[in-house]
Amino acid sequence: MVDAIALLDMCHSFADCVASNSSVWSRPVVSDSGNLAIREGRFAIDMVQNITGSRDEYIPNDTFAGPLSNFTFISGVNGGGKSTYLKQIGLIVILSQIGSYVPAEEAFVPLRDMLCTRIGTGDDFEHNMSSFMLEMKETSYICDSVMTEESK
Repeated sequence: MVDAIALLDMCHSFADCVASNSSVWSRPVVSDSGNLAIREGRFAIDMVQNITGSRDEYIPNDTFAGPLSNFTFISGVNGGGKSTYLKQIGLIVILSQIGSYVPAEEAFVPLRDMLCTRIGTGDDFEHNMSSFMLEMKETSYICDSVMTEESK
């Protein structure tokens, strides 16, 4: 009974999110393999604009990654939206795989069993690590995880 109520609550939450949002959400096409293609994808959590009262609108982004391109390097100026872009892609992939509509005009998403990204800056004073050391350690973990997954 609890599982049925939880599933109903999740489906209601998905429907409420899509229906109450002013931007377009679409049904993604999920496949076993192929390209990741997102047309005019947006960050799923656009309530920040409503809370802050910002008049700037989020600019939709297109994303394409072929089956052989499993690594992407994104660079840019501070405050340029790199982290938001990565979170946007991650949320779209996760939402599509759990059966929800996604904040995009169109989305083709292959099944994934792992999403790896390195987002964030700052020192870790508790473990006596500089931001550079922390970045290198996290990047090493991502590379090791990807290599371990590819060897399976």
